[in-house]
Amino acid sequence: MANAYINLYKGNPTAGLVDGTLVSTDGANTAPFTFTIDASKGESEVQKAALRCEPGYLTTGNTTISAYDIDTTDDSDHTNYWGFAADNNYADANAANAAATFTPTLTIEDSIEVVNKVFWIKASSTTGEPPQNDRTVGLEVKTIVTAAVVEENYSS
Repeated sequence: MANAYINLYKGNPTAGLVDGTLVSTDGANTAPFTFTIDASKGESEVQKAALRCEPGYLTTGNTTISAYDIDTTDDSDHTNYWGFAADNNYADANAANAAATFTPTLTIEDSIEVVNKVFWIKASSTTGEPPQNDRTVGLEVKTIVTAAVVEENYSS
């Protein structure tokens, strides 16, 4: 399900284009981010992601991306296993993993418009975690979306 104004994309989206796979936003997990990591080895995985607005809209001010705990019924909080990093034209996930600075919250200061604004997501594990299909973490995007102003050129 798409949001009416801004959406999150996965599947190796290209900066400045409109490709990628829409990530599910309705909680149904029909197209979630999927990371396969071996917790017994304390592995991590990095994936490229993008945000873009629907036609006719753009963001104003800062946009923040972070993880939040969906399941508040237990004491586990896996949000600290997630990190976000700005894109610096990294060639691939390995390059981003080696050079990017991953933080719990990413702030994008540029306006996000109708083309992909790429960033990177890192999911980690710690040794000793049991194997699991963890669906307790969601991704939160906070921003202000406004209607794009269309400039018209009138000549006489």
